[in-house]
Amino acid sequence: MLSALLHRRRRLLPVLALVVLAEPILAIFGPGYAADGAATLRLLALAGIPFAVVNLAFIRLRLERRVGVIVVIQIALAVSLVGSTAVLIPQLGVVAIGVVTLLTQSIAAAILARAELGPLFAGFVRTGRGSESPLQRLDLRAVDDDPRPINR
Repeated sequence: MLSALLHRRRRLLPVLALVVLAEPILAIFGPGYAADGAATLRLLALAGIPFAVVNLAFIRLRLERRVGVIVVIQIALAVSLVGSTAVLIPQLGVVAIGVVTLLTQSIAAAILARAELGPLFAGFVRTGRGSESPLQRLDLRAVDDDPRPINR
């Protein structure tokens, strides 16, 4: 348990570094650039967290050969990202890109985590005595017993 927590911390370290050091990093390009872009860089760094969840769901969908679902989700993300940015840029400026990216990725991550990733983790939540997880119910012997080679 402790090692898993430490591993998660190491993965969040770059995100936290970008959030904290956004302005000094962008100051390399000038003080005006740093002042204008720091908030956007912070929001885009935070958007990396839900982006990882979305990509995890995409990996599962690819493994299940449900590429059509990926295409529909990517189109929905693109349309919502471009459309919302076009609406919000007059009010927020360049920060609109970060706000919209964080919001669209978070919404997509919440939906995909529930719909696609939820069944994977359902067995890790205790549901009572004698219940087994979906991972325990998998019958992998059928896969291993097939003597035919895999030809691709």
